[in-house]
Amino acid sequence: MADPDPDSHRHSPERVFPRLGETATSAEVIGFLDRAARRP
Repeated sequence: MADPDPDSHRHSPERVFPRLGETATSAEVIGFLDRAARRP
């Protein structure tokens, strides 16, 4: 998701996405995937 207008760009991750479900940074998602891949 991207928008050339900074205010419009910020609107989705700050207002819309949290209402739809979970949000996470790229680093958090990568960390989760790394931990999940190590589980037996």
